[in-house]
Amino acid sequence: MKKLLFTSALATSLILAACGSGEESTESTDSSAEVEQLQEQVAQLEEENAQLQEQLDNTSTAAEEDADSSSDEFADAGNESSRSNPLALGETTEVKVVTYNDDSEELTGKANVTVDNVLRGQEALDAVQMEYLEIEPPAEEGMEWAVFDLKYELTDFESEDYPLMVADDVKIYAEDGSEIEQNEYASVEGEEFPLNELYAGGSASGKVARVVPAGEPFMIKFDDYMEAEAWYQVD
Repeated sequence: MKKLLFTSALATSLILAACGSGEESTESTDSSAEVEQLQEQVAQLEEENAQLQEQLDNTSTAAEEDADSSSDEFADAGNESSRSNPLALGETTEVKVVTYNDDSEELTGKANVTVDNVLRGQEALDAVQMEYLEIEPPAEEGMEWAVFDLKYELTDFESEDYPLMVADDVKIYAEDGSEIEQNEYASVEGEEFPLNELYAGGSASGKVARVVPAGEPFMIKFDDYMEAEAWYQVD
């Protein structure tokens, strides 16, 4: 940029000098030759200026394309599951990962999620019993405990040095579409899904306990409250 300004200013100075020399010595052949020489120099500088501007434009375009390529790298991440098109238990699916670093810069990636091995009713209640604490059935009528396996694998991530916080981000929905509020807490002692920091390539797995409609089909939705979504049907 500095060179562009310099060449433009120099070209202007040479033109003025040429004009001045022409006015003061219109009858001098030496002055005419000098003016012609200066005009050639101005033309050469203008050509160099145009070439430098083209290089600058190409550099800016390349930088913009690199930035767009980086942001689009994970644009196709995700899956087609939904409430009307749920996944089968045990199926591994891809989800899109979005988070922000300490400088509020967006980081994106891909992860695999798997939900499997659902226990419910008395089996689930037995699984959540702790050595020094007895867990009761849900207080709300028509509800029971369910326990299932959750696995999360951070397969690809934009940063190799920034960790992603992963938790058991799971919601439960009844068959009619109502979200089941989780007002009670239980876990499988020593096997619960951990709150974890994962780097690219890392994984976490464990069991999740939730209140579900007793004896009725329900849906498990993995939802990180950003971009990741995966729906599973439990009959």
